[in-house]
Amino acid sequence: LARPGGTLATFTSAGFVRRGLQEAGFSMQKRKGFGRKREMLTGEMRETPEIPARAPWFARSGTEQRDAAIIGGGIASALLALALLRRGWQVTLYCADSAPAEGASGNRQGALYPLLSQHDPALARFFPAAFTFARRLYDALPVMFDHDWCGVTQLGWDTKSAQKIAQMIALNLPPEIAVAVDARTTAQQTGVETGCGGIAYPAGGWLCPQQLTAELLALAATRGLRVRYDYPVTDLSADNNGWQLNQRQYHEVVVLANGHQLTRFSQTEHLPMYPVAGQVSHIPTTPGLSKLRQVLCY
Repeated sequence: LARPGGTLATFTSAGFVRRGLQEAGFSMQKRKGFGRKREMLTGEMRETPEIPARAPWFARSGTEQRDAAIIGGGIASALLALALLRRGWQVTLYCADSAPAEGASGNRQGALYPLLSQHDPALARFFPAAFTFARRLYDALPVMFDHDWCGVTQLGWDTKSAQKIAQMIALNLPPEIAVAVDARTTAQQTGVETGCGGIAYPAGGWLCPQQLTAELLALAATRGLRVRYDYPVTDLSADNNGWQLNQRQYHEVVVLANGHQLTRFSQTEHLPMYPVAGQVSHIPTTPGLSKLRQVLCY
């Protein structure tokens, strides 16, 4: 995306960011930070590096066709449909339910924060980047949905959770993404006494996935999205030209975004995926809980 002579500036001064940009061919320097930041990074591409192809085993060559079917009806389906429409694709969404967001995306609230892992370097790089991308995307969407970027605090409430949080803190991420907090700071930021510290995600918060999904699909419909509700797809068959759904509908490309039902097809049943049970409880508030100013995770 950059040619020799191209310049950049980034708010962070993290070492892994600097090293990654140097590997990509940039000459990097630390400068005085913006606002309250002590340092920031600037760089210039002196010459285009010869980077060998490192495509993973699951890489697929791009398709020249621009017609796609999306199987699903949640937030992933809605965001993907809108992204493809922006790129000029024709998109049809097949939803097994009579309305969008009838599965996990139908929750009233969902916390937004990065999943941090010290055990997998790829995940340690992916999720912070995915989190910051999601925040920018949600802020830029031209739709209305209930949300509050009030911050998220994950508590180290027992020995096991405290050890896990210590491993996440050891990743040494920029404080704008994740920062360690003690019990006193946790009480000040959340507004309630928890008796323990943990890790805080200042840019995190909550959103209403049900509203977001519905609004995204409504926006996508104005841009040409075709939606088939009450249309469960039970069979996929492929030939040299594309995919057939239920031996009726034909599309050049099919994207599966149907959550825990992804492995229901013969083409996907071998994938190492399994459903995880979840539970949502709604309780009346109390004078103590009404003081809560952040999302709390245990």
